Amino acid sequence: MIPDLTPRPRHVAFALLFSIASVSDGLAKTSRPAAEQTTVAEAEDSSSTASELAAQVSEIAHSSAISRAKKEKRISTAVRIAVVAATAYKQKSADVLSVALELTDAASRAAPGFADIIANAVSFTPALSRIDAAPGQIRNAAYAAAKKPNSPRKTQAAASAPRKSSTHSTRAPETSAVSSGHLARTVPDDEPEPEVPVRHYTAESTLADEPSVSAKSSPGSGNTAFTITADLSVSHDDNIYLSNLSPVGDTIVAVTPGVAFSFGQNSLAHGSLNYSSAFTHYLNNTSPNVTLGNGAGTFGYDSGTVAIKGDASYQELNQSNNDALVTQQAIYRSNVLGLNASVESHLTAKTSVMSGINYHKTKYKTAGLIGSQETEIPLKFYFETTPKVSLSSGVAIRHVNPQNGGERGRDLDYNVGARGNFTAKLNGEISADYRTRTVGNNPKENLWGLN
Repeated sequence: MIPDLTPRPRHVAFALLFSIASVSDGLAKTSRPAAEQTTVAEAEDSSSTASELAAQVSEIAHSSAISRAKKEKRISTAVRIAVVAATAYKQKSADVLSVALELTDAASRAAPGFADIIANAVSFTPALSRIDAAPGQIRNAAYAAAKKPNSPRKTQAAASAPRKSSTHSTRAPETSAVSSGHLARTVPDDEPEPEVPVRHYTAESTLADEPSVSAKSSPGSGNTAFTITADLSVSHDDNIYLSNLSPVGDTIVAVTPGVAFSFGQNSLAHGSLNYSSAFTHYLNNTSPNVTLGNGAGTFGYDSGTVAIKGDASYQELNQSNNDALVTQQAIYRSNVLGLNASVESHLTAKTSVMSGINYHKTKYKTAGLIGSQETEIPLKFYFETTPKVSLSSGVAIRHVNPQNGGERGRDLDYNVGARGNFTAKLNGEISADYRTRTVGNNPKENLWGLN
C-alpha cells in the first residue's frame, strides 16, 4: 500500500507558524546589534567631530599671522559650521544640546581665550536658538572648559588619531593560515582579544604664509619670547621750532637699541614689556644732543567670564610745543607717563559691565612750563545684540590738575555707542559723547563729540 503523503491542514498551519516564528526571532536577533552599532557609530562620529573642531580652532587661535579680530571671525565660522552639521539630523532637543555641549567643550579647551566667541557661535545656531535653556548651559560649559585648556600639541595629536570603525570587527576563522610569510594565530570565540597598544604619529607643518616661531627665544612650551632690537633713523625737520615767522630746519640722527619680552602668548594671561633708548644727535645744533628713553608694558587676562586689561607707557620727549607761552625759539624736554587698567565681567549671558582707571601725567623739565595730570574713572554697560556687535552705555568722571597749582577742571561724560565687528574689515568701538566741563569757578560748558 502506498502511504498517503498529502499534507493535512493542521500540519500545514503548524509548519507555517513555526516558520514565521523562526524568521521573526532571527530578525529580532539581527536588529538589536544593528541598533547598538548605530548608537556606537553616532557616539564615535560625535567624538571625532569634536577632535577635528578642536584641532581647527587651536590652529586658528595660535596662528601668529592673523589679527585677533580675524581669529574671532574664523573661529566663530568654524564652530558654527561644525555645530550645524553635527545637529542637522537630531530630532530631540536633548540630543541636540548634548552634541552642542561636547563641541563647545572641545573648542573652548583648544582656545580658552576665545571661550566667549565660541559660546556665542554655538548659541546662535538655528537648532540651539530654539532651546530656551541652551545659551546658559553652553556659556557655562565654555567657561568651565576654558579653565582646563589643552596644549596645542595634544589637540593636534587627538585630531590626527585614526577613527575607530563604526561596525563590529569580524574575527578570523578558527584555522591557521599563512599570509605573506606570517603565521596567523587563531583566537577562540571565548578568549578575549589581546589589547594591542596603538602608537599615533603626528606630523606638524608650518604654512608658507605664517612665520615660524622657532626663531624666537622661547623656553618651556613656547609661551615666552625675548627680543633684542636696534634701529637707526635719519630724519629732517624743516620747522623744528614750529614757528610761523622764521622756520629753522635740522637733520636728526638717532641710534636706538632696545629689548622686548613677551609671555603667555598661548595662555589666558599674557603680557609684554619693552624698553628702548634713543641716542639723538642734531647735526645743526638746534638742540643739545640727548638720550631719550621709551618704555611700555601690557597685560591681559580673559577667562570668558572676566577680562582684565592693563597697559603702561613712559616717554621722554624732546620737541617744541605750540601750547608753550614763550617768545624764544626752543625745544623742550618733557616726560609723559600713562597708566590704563580695566576689568570687564559678565552679568548674564548677553550683558557685561566694565570699569577701570586711566591716568596721564605730563611733566616739563624746562623751567617755567606747567605740566598736568589727568585721572579718569569710566563705567560702561554692554548688551550683546548679535554674536559680533554689542551696544554700550556709560558714564565717566575726569579730573584735570595742573602741576604747579592753577585752576582745576572736572568733566562729566555721558556716552552711548557700540563695539564689535561691524563688517568683514571694520571693527572697533565708537560712541557719541555729551560732556559737561567745569574749570575753577567758571561757568559750566556743554560739549558734544564722537570717540
